[in-house]
Amino acid sequence: MNVQFTVVFLLFVFQQPDADVSPCEVCTMALDQLKKLLQIDAVKTEVEVLMKGVCAAFGPVKGLCEALVVKGIDIVFDLIQKQQPQDICAKIRLC
Repeated sequence: MNVQFTVVFLLFVFQQPDADVSPCEVCTMALDQLKKLLQIDAVKTEVEVLMKGVCAAFGPVKGLCEALVVKGIDIVFDLIQKQQPQDICAKIRLC
């Protein structure tokens, strides 16, 4: 539930053309919140379940997709936890 709220919030903020915050500020604020959420085990489980649901659309390669999710989720979560939000946002060219 928290993950879905965060995604909806980010979409709402980025759709506001007259917002007083820059994309860099939104990105760093969102990643700060995401880092807090990632410390909760239930969030990791929820993301994994959500991603496996996406894999269902891949038909014959569903099993491979799910294996990549299981292996990749730890890597992605660790990378987000170890890097500063400003650095991540710079890498995706929002800062």
